[in-house]
Amino acid sequence: MMQNLDDWANGRRPNDLTTQAEAQSASALARATPLTASSTEIDIERFMGRWYVIANIPSAFDKGTINNIEEYTWDPIKRIVKVNFFYGNSRNERVSVLKQKAVVKNAANTEWAISPKIGLYLPVAIPYLIVDCADDYSSTIIGVPDRTYLWIMTRDPHPEASVVDGLLKKSQLLGYDIGIISMVPQKKICDVAPENDEEMDMVLIDSPR
Repeated sequence: MMQNLDDWANGRRPNDLTTQAEAQSASALARATPLTASSTEIDIERFMGRWYVIANIPSAFDKGTINNIEEYTWDPIKRIVKVNFFYGNSRNERVSVLKQKAVVKNAANTEWAISPKIGLYLPVAIPYLIVDCADDYSSTIIGVPDRTYLWIMTRDPHPEASVVDGLLKKSQLLGYDIGIISMVPQKKICDVAPENDEEMDMVLIDSPR
């Protein structure tokens, strides 16, 4: 059964009804326990950089937005990740940025505690779990323990349909209801040139696809 599910999640076999039923059963079983971060260690510096949000179960910050981009910068001195979350409104008229910082909580670098900045950094530690990362760091899946939120991200703003399908299937096996996952439009690419820690120059350019 597990080999069938692995093949199915990675697009190596047709979506036959038996395998779909096995996936639904595995998803229900996974939901019986809280989601946990991957135990496979990631190279924190390699994980940094720009990620495009391809699909999500959104939070209050990103619900109804488009062109979602996460940019991570590792601060080795403070051992925190600086996070800039860029997003556009639904009419694609402007780009906004939400600044956050994350403390890495485990040795595998896959469990973070996020604090958003609204004026000041809020005194909260929102769980941020890296539950899947491709071997070549081309895609990742981020979740939270109770599965209320999900972010599926890739390095490419327009990944192949087979890549997206595989990531959705992996999310299902992790206990997510794929029926409530929303696709995030990437209509434009945001080029970001940091001026300093507090200011950004942002230029929107047409997406090549």
